[in-house]
Amino acid sequence: MTRESVVRLGVVLVVVVLAASSLVVLATAPAVAHGSAPSGAATLPREALPSAPHVQLGPHSYVITFYESGLPANKDFEITLGRSTSSTTTDGLIDSVVFSEPNGTYAYTIHGIAGWQQSTLPYKGSITVNGVSILEPTLAYTQTTYPVSFSESGVPVGQTFNVSLNGSAQALTTDGGTDTLTFQAANGTELYHIAAISGWAQSTLPYRGSVTVHGAAVTEPTLVYSEVTYSVSFSEDGLPAGQTFAVSLGGVPMSLTTTNEKGTLTWTGLPNGTYPYTVTKVPGWQQGTIAPSGNVVVAGASIAEPTLMYTKSTFAVVFSESGLPVGEVFEVQVGGNQESVVADGGTDSVQFAEPNGSYGYTIVTVSGWNQKTLPYHGMIDVSGASLSEPTVVYTQVTYSIVYTETGLPAETNWSFTLNGTTETTNTTSVSFVLPNGSYAFKVGYVAGYSTAHETGTQVVDGANLSLAVPFTRVTYAVVFTESGLPSGSLWSLTVNAQSPSSKTTTITVQLPNGTFPYTLHAIAGYAPVSPSGSVTVNGAATAVAAPYRLVTYAVTFSETGLPVTKHPKTWTVTLDNTVTASTATSITFLVGNGSYSYLIEGPSGFRVSSVLAPQGSLAVNGAGVSTSVVFLAGSTGAITFHETGLASGSRWCATIGAFTCTTTTKIVVPNLTPGTYAYSVTAISGLTTIVREGKTVIGSSGSIALAHSASISVEYAFTVTFTETGLTGAFTWAVTAGGHSETSTTSTITFYLKNGSYSFHVGKVTGETSKVVASPASGAFKVDGAPISVSVKFTPKT
Repeated sequence: MTRESVVRLGVVLVVVVLAASSLVVLATAPAVAHGSAPSGAATLPREALPSAPHVQLGPHSYVITFYESGLPANKDFEITLGRSTSSTTTDGLIDSVVFSEPNGTYAYTIHGIAGWQQSTLPYKGSITVNGVSILEPTLAYTQTTYPVSFSESGVPVGQTFNVSLNGSAQALTTDGGTDTLTFQAANGTELYHIAAISGWAQSTLPYRGSVTVHGAAVTEPTLVYSEVTYSVSFSEDGLPAGQTFAVSLGGVPMSLTTTNEKGTLTWTGLPNGTYPYTVTKVPGWQQGTIAPSGNVVVAGASIAEPTLMYTKSTFAVVFSESGLPVGEVFEVQVGGNQESVVADGGTDSVQFAEPNGSYGYTIVTVSGWNQKTLPYHGMIDVSGASLSEPTVVYTQVTYSIVYTETGLPAETNWSFTLNGTTETTNTTSVSFVLPNGSYAFKVGYVAGYSTAHETGTQVVDGANLSLAVPFTRVTYAVVFTESGLPSGSLWSLTVNAQSPSSKTTTITVQLPNGTFPYTLHAIAGYAPVSPSGSVTVNGAATAVAAPYRLVTYAVTFSETGLPVTKHPKTWTVTLDNTVTASTATSITFLVGNGSYSYLIEGPSGFRVSSVLAPQGSLAVNGAGVSTSVVFLAGSTGAITFHETGLASGSRWCATIGAFTCTTTTKIVVPNLTPGTYAYSVTAISGLTTIVREGKTVIGSSGSIALAHSASISVEYAFTVTFTETGLTGAFTWAVTAGGHSETSTTSTITFYLKNGSYSFHVGKVTGETSKVVASPASGAFKVDGAPISVSVKFTPKT
């Protein structure tokens, strides 16, 4: 069964639909507003209310209706009554929700709608149904807004403070304090515009922007205004340094002391307005750029007055000379200005144009000439008239030239000729007096001595001269040649108070004729064969031999443990490349300072104990070295290197510890204590070196673990490389050459073979999806002192 309630114009029709084809009206009754008598009136006029269904499910249920107005479309208008909740989507007009309940008291809740509010009914309350339907007062909704405030401070009384928010403008007349404009705005982002106030500015907020309202009042930061001001400047140009440039603007005077550059006076902080000015007169100077007094009007921009260009009257200042020869330059500087004239042999003048004032002057020195008429530096005063200084009278200047010898023995006679005049003395100096000019000179000969410049030209140019004449003994090269020192050794000697040194084999010193003792200095590890001697120089270069010998120290290996018998056992020590065997209890080497590798070999049946390792290294540093070797009975082994692949008689080399051997045969290192020995086999250019211990390739250098004996094969061979083309995918191919077979999954197979002639055969290919044929499938090749390559091409079998 369905229920439907209809409310229209206060009449309640109760309709019970008993079946799809029958409709029974059970009762009608007027609707009663909540809280009023059944005949009371509804909040809205009945003709304004929309039709509302009223369904009564039984004889004891009544309709309760809630209306709303003011909500925009698409809002959820929702109410809970008792245990039932009913809602509708608003259409922007008048909407309702309807309940049907029997008599009783029911709690209701009007659900909140974000951004909207009503005060018609409490949001929570109760309704009592007592035999009639109830029509609640229409809920009148209004949108929720929040205050948005803009404030200002700093603007004087009487200005207009104007702000627009989302197109709505407000304005007020400022009172000199803090003024505030307040708008009401719903949640959301609103655009604002702060109107400019002429002559005043603020930087607290942008003049245009946005304000976001989000459930609370918004108070923007107070806009702090300050008055807009401008600058006014007056500039001058043309005044010399030290003058006073002064202007008064609006009763405020300013001045500066000029500096020969453009000077500017600037008034700042000036609001709009009219300001009188006065330019103070500068005595002796004038300008016609602007009137000396007037007004400056500031109207929304800074002002730079035209530059005041000053000029001043000048007067002639004359300097004259006489006495200078033709071609000399007479030059004078006055107050930073410079004038010059080329002398003509008579009286010459230079002239300056200067304004009133005091000026420093300089008469530029003329090399070789002098005047005493005026100081070369002084002051002149220009005071409203031209000025002529007394004529400057020049006379020629002469200078003293003193030559002082060095390097000669005391009281040796020597001579010097200058400008044709010769002076001879046995003291250290001769002197001449000459004016400016260029003069030839010659130094007299002194037996056994020479000077760098025996002849030349002496220039006299405005100053006395004091010159040195260095004499040196005539010397000859004495070459000392060392022998016996390692290459690059630093060695030295002392001869004739000289102590030269060198890292080469020679030291060259320069000595005059005579006999000179010398001393050769020892160096670390080496001593001169003849530490001292003498060399005689007689008009030619001389060679001196300087042989050195190595300073050696005894390195002694002393053994214990070998039996003392009628036929003593032989044991061996290899120190670097020196091998010494002995039946005595000690073996001694004489060596210089350095680090040395050693290898100890005992007789068969005796091994070196762990007291001293059978191979190792020791250092010699300025003293002999003694080491103890303890032999113990026990098996020993040998390491044997066998070589193949080299031509008969070819030399090759293998190293075990300190034992190094260059040989044309096999190498045997016998009687070695079991242990691990470092080894290396020298490579031979152009050949591949393959080193094996048994069948294992161990490389051309490394270590050998010796238990009893070890046999090492050294094979010198050339590479023979077979390269295939035509195979694809995952494959394996094979080649047999020189009695060896090799396989590969790559395009190359390499053999290492010595010189000789060989045959080859290409084997079976696996992994190919189709049968292939090799070309060539077999053949022969010859290795003759160089690597070779063989190409094999595979093609599908037809």
